[in-house]
Amino acid sequence: MHMLRRIILANVRYHKRKNILTGLAMILTTMLLFLVPSVGLDLIDEQKAAVNMVYPRWFGMFSNVTKDTANKLEAHHMTGECGLMAEVATLKTDDADYSFVYVDQGSFELYNMKLISGKLPEAEDEIMVTAKMLKDMGSEAKVGDSIEVGKQEGTPKNPLRFTVSGIYTPCTESVEKAYACLVSGAFLEKVQGTKEPKYNFIFRMNLELGSGEDSTDRIRQNIGLLADTFGIKEKFVTVNESYIWANYEDPTIKMTIVVVMIVIVLIGAITLYGIYYISVGERIREIGKLKAVGATTGQLKRVILGEGMLTAAAAIPAGLLIGTLLVRVVLELIMKVGLKNGVLDNAIRAAFSEGKVMLYRPELYFITVVAALLTVLLSLLRPMKTVAGISEVEAMRYSESTSKKANKKGYRDLSVFKLTLVHLKENKRKNLITIFSMGLTALLFMVVASVFSSSDPVDAANEGFMGEYEVLAVISHNDERRPEREWRLVQKNNPLNEELKKELLSIPGIRRVEEVHGQFAKCERFEGEMLGISGVNEEYADMLIKGITEGHVTYEELKSGDKVIAEKNMLVWYPELSLGDVLEVEIDNGDEIITKKIEIAAIGDYSLGFSHNKYLYMAEEAVDRLSNYSTVTDLNIYADEKYDPETESAIKALCKEEAGLRSYAWKDEYEQWKTGISVVRAGCYAFLAILGAICIMNIINTMVSSVNSRRKEFGIYQAVGMSDRQLFLMMFTESLFYTLGIVIIAVGAGSFIGFRVYLLAKDAGVFNLHRFIFPKEEMLLMIVALVLLQFIITVVLNGSLRKESVIDRVRFNG
Repeated sequence: MHMLRRIILANVRYHKRKNILTGLAMILTTMLLFLVPSVGLDLIDEQKAAVNMVYPRWFGMFSNVTKDTANKLEAHHMTGECGLMAEVATLKTDDADYSFVYVDQGSFELYNMKLISGKLPEAEDEIMVTAKMLKDMGSEAKVGDSIEVGKQEGTPKNPLRFTVSGIYTPCTESVEKAYACLVSGAFLEKVQGTKEPKYNFIFRMNLELGSGEDSTDRIRQNIGLLADTFGIKEKFVTVNESYIWANYEDPTIKMTIVVVMIVIVLIGAITLYGIYYISVGERIREIGKLKAVGATTGQLKRVILGEGMLTAAAAIPAGLLIGTLLVRVVLELIMKVGLKNGVLDNAIRAAFSEGKVMLYRPELYFITVVAALLTVLLSLLRPMKTVAGISEVEAMRYSESTSKKANKKGYRDLSVFKLTLVHLKENKRKNLITIFSMGLTALLFMVVASVFSSSDPVDAANEGFMGEYEVLAVISHNDERRPEREWRLVQKNNPLNEELKKELLSIPGIRRVEEVHGQFAKCERFEGEMLGISGVNEEYADMLIKGITEGHVTYEELKSGDKVIAEKNMLVWYPELSLGDVLEVEIDNGDEIITKKIEIAAIGDYSLGFSHNKYLYMAEEAVDRLSNYSTVTDLNIYADEKYDPETESAIKALCKEEAGLRSYAWKDEYEQWKTGISVVRAGCYAFLAILGAICIMNIINTMVSSVNSRRKEFGIYQAVGMSDRQLFLMMFTESLFYTLGIVIIAVGAGSFIGFRVYLLAKDAGVFNLHRFIFPKEEMLLMIVALVLLQFIITVVLNGSLRKESVIDRVRFNG
């Protein structure tokens, strides 16, 4: 055993140049194995920490619940912390919106409200307000002081006066002047009068940690089970998805990380295998000598394994160190470039800067070491098997330049190109391994490039917009907190009226305002969700019909209101639906709910700007017949310029949130897509660049090994008249064959797979893709980079050869 260690150490020192290349590949592989999951998990944890900072911490909410049902729910074994709340009234003034809400102590805590001073209201005239509300009102009221909130139609004419029982900070502060004022149960009962109050019951689940009950899927199932137990309809069930995702196990996250690590391990193993395969091929005679002096097959395997593991012992810690240093750098870059100034984005930055997330996980260091060692072991399995299968006699007689064929095909006239072909034919397997390992990364590059070359922020923004600006009515469904935004009420007094259109058209730069009509339908097949029906006018009839991908229907048939075109993406959410299905839907026309049967006559594929988040299409006149009131849901605004700050300001001045309107600009959509695509593109290409660097070690090793094993051959060529220029040309031509093989794999297989991945990404709605653009520029850049790389390697190796005289090369016996 002592002798084996000496042999391993001697071989590592003797083949130090090869081991440096191997070590570099191991360092990069280890760095990726640590960096990718670390950054991914850190970003997820920062989002989770941000969610916990700005979101309430309840699991579920049951609306329209009586006090008796709430008491039974509280006593149920599945229910943990819980509380009651109720929307008592809303008050609109010219300056602000006020919501009067009853909450008990449990709800106060579950909504992450922070008490600054005082206590929750108990008496009928007590109120708890936010510090921001007092500041905006210009009031210096303290606990015990009296404040005047305002007037509301239908309430006593005297201003609403309350005594401040406490001051609190909500979970998130609204930038709008909309305030939640907490009132007492006595005030709730006064407003309700003889009616029995209905509450929102919010709760957490009793979970047995580690039993599987704490998985996100299981929590959702248990909330549904609890609702079924008490006969609570699905429309009254709300799940706090963001909080559950942020605090409990989601198996898809781990699976994604595992898949990425497997890809890194495979590419790293293939690259290292190529290096070790060539190394063993060069050392067959050495191995034969060791066998001749008594080394067993097992000992020779341990020599190969020991050399690999000794190199790994130095490379893996170096890779972990580099990965550790890069984690914070990469995260800071993402924080700077990838985030905007939204509430959640700012919370993510705060979580990062305040150190609320553990950036470095001890278990990930262990997993990385195991994965890196597994990579090295996989790369050594075949070389170890090759060593075991070599006999002493074969090994002693082996010459790398000798072909197994008795007769070789010769050439009457020799040239540099023919000499290159001779060598490539004699080392086909070695060359194919090198080409395959590098070609795999190049293939991944072409696949990724196929998606990103087709992703343009301008196109993505255009897909989401019809025009330069959009104004829409703020509509909600079954929202107990904002009942005035229910569609049945909005359509009766639609803010998207002719007066608004005239005001918009009076803004300089706006040339056209286009109405988008729609209606909302409920159906058992939609699992309780409300789906929009878009009314398409005559102007867009051709676009509607041309977008059909399956089935057939005419625009005239869509005027009947009995047939619809279903959006292709709708079938992703409701896969049980198919062409020809008849849906029985309920539609609220403003005065009553009507039941209607509609047939899915065709399936179409349309842009988000065309659909306006509605998944069913009829003719506009058919949609208008489905309501007694206005069916306008959106306004598309066409302007002279894509973006003008004065025009946008004027539109925003007209479209205030409290008026039930919201506006969007094409530029905002464009900026969002531009940032998102740029960040993802940079991350993917950086990942592929490191994988490429790992594979480059294989090419360098192949060419270095080829030159070292043929120094004598090169010396003979030059002794019989080959010039330095011809020698360089022969080496460079040989390297170009590697480039040619890599390009064939990348462009051939990569283009085919890339197009398939593009289609999958398009169907999934990634980057709003809608037209495939072959990545010509990326392909040319890759080819130029490969040729330049081969040229640099050839120049360095040729320079190394020229340092030796022809005589020294002829005398060389490797």
